[in-house]
Amino acid sequence: MNIREQCGGPTLGYVWVRWHTGVRTIHSTTRSALAGLVATFLVLGLGGQATADGTFIVLYDVDFDSPTHTLDSAPTLGNAPAPRATPTAIRRSPVTVVSAYGGLTAQPMAFPGPRGDVAFALSDLPPCPDYRLAMDVVVDNDLRLILSTPVANVVHFQSNGNVVVRLTAQTSATVATYTPGDGAVMALEVRVNLAAGSFELLIDGTSVHTATFGGQTALTEFRLLGDRAAVDDIVVDSGEEPVEPVEIEARVDVRPRCKGPALFTLRRRGALPVALLSTERLDASSVDVATLRLADAEGSDGVPPKRARLKDVNRDGVADLMMYFRNRDLVRAGVLSSSTTSVELTALTLEGVPVRGADDVKYVRCWFERLWRWLHARKRR
Repeated sequence: MNIREQCGGPTLGYVWVRWHTGVRTIHSTTRSALAGLVATFLVLGLGGQATADGTFIVLYDVDFDSPTHTLDSAPTLGNAPAPRATPTAIRRSPVTVVSAYGGLTAQPMAFPGPRGDVAFALSDLPPCPDYRLAMDVVVDNDLRLILSTPVANVVHFQSNGNVVVRLTAQTSATVATYTPGDGAVMALEVRVNLAAGSFELLIDGTSVHTATFGGQTALTEFRLLGDRAAVDDIVVDSGEEPVEPVEIEARVDVRPRCKGPALFTLRRRGALPVALLSTERLDASSVDVATLRLADAEGSDGVPPKRARLKDVNRDGVADLMMYFRNRDLVRAGVLSSSTTSVELTALTLEGVPVRGADDVKYVRCWFERLWRWLHARKRR
């Protein structure tokens, strides 16, 4: 139930890929971003013809911590439902979970020698229209990320300090550089949109390479091949990650325009007037009336209003929301009692953003309230 009739529809999320070329040098402070870039390419390997509603889903969340993984042993393998906490196969050893490797100090997976090869299957996970892959890496000599896609299917951190992307079976391009052997953590990210046939490689949050591909309807896996390198915190997800809405602090006025704490009694007849005032951050007309609840500071069950309407309560030229709550409902729910000193109003906007505000109140006996009303009426004359 809304105060004003409004029309709208869901916002469809998509990956916006910007096109850049050229070589970018990665300093020690930017290496963490490279790690994010590699992670993004991993996400590309997830794909399929997807969850049409764009629901956010985590497919892999691998940190190689115990007890799932064992220190000084090969990583645990498995094909559990998403989100998976393990790789699915070791194609070639050596691959070991270590206590630390360079700047990775929280038990990463290391490739201590040549030819280590670890696979992460995607074909048996929910297919998705777009993917994001993120991870942290340290490269002393060589690391490759291999994707099951015909274009840009290898991201190679070479021992000479170049980051090379293989574009097709015949061509490749150097897209960035790094410093091998310094132990610095690089954050890599790859964003892939199967519907648009595009992917983007990012380093430290900056796009360093983009490309398009066609004829790819699914991605079956990604692999990591390393020689004196380590990876940690591999995350593969799809869809728009939900952002926790920031709660709006609202101005609430119980018995509007009364000075000091609003007086109340425990009489079961009548209604308690409460105003939700519009501010710079909140338009009272945007509040979903069906979500309005009044409670006390002790966490009593919230009570909905008997009725609500738009009205300029404080005479500032902007509509506020005026509500009336039945006294008997408030008393029965424990919102109002002889010990109540404040009440709290909560609600959601039409966009789902939480709203919260409170006002002080004071309990008085019934005869005192009648006297106060009589004095107040005389004063207004």
